[in-house]
Amino acid sequence: MAAAEQTDDDRRLHRRPVETSQGTRSRVRLGGGLCCVVLMLTGIRLVSTATAEVPEDEAALDAAFEALPKLEWGPDRQAPNTIDALIVSSYGKPRLRAELETRLLQVLQSEATQAARCFACRRLQQIGSVRSVPALSALLGDPQLAHPARAALESVPDTAAVDALRAALARVDGDLKVGIIHSLG
Repeated sequence: MAAAEQTDDDRRLHRRPVETSQGTRSRVRLGGGLCCVVLMLTGIRLVSTATAEVPEDEAALDAAFEALPKLEWGPDRQAPNTIDALIVSSYGKPRLRAELETRLLQVLQSEATQAARCFACRRLQQIGSVRSVPALSALLGDPQLAHPARAALESVPDTAAVDALRAALARVDGDLKVGIIHSLG
């Protein structure tokens, strides 16, 4: 195929003719567009997390956790960003981590929105301990929250998490069971 003979499909798929010793071949060029999009989205996420200030008083922490149960999917990220900043700043501070874990567990066990409960699971994946296992294992039968709950359980460094996953196998079926089997390895 000569360069002038490129079809519309070739141009759309970023196929480029390449001269070889065996003749002209078409080669698909993996555009940098996808990489740029991924890097851009990662950068946006890092900037939004980095710009959240760590609250210096208990009132700001209370306000963030008071707003969290009403969280909806969308652009309002004030409460999640505040909590994310606290999680980052809690490194090496076991008392603060334990308090954050307790508050996230309260969100999981409340009548919070699905977005708030999903957020809580994702953050428990970062800071959760064996104390999180009962609340997370209760979500393994929920089709909407089973995946983030499993991910959080996978990160708990205790055999109680594995035992909870094994016990859930008897309670679920279909895709939820496949997910748990995948988590167990």
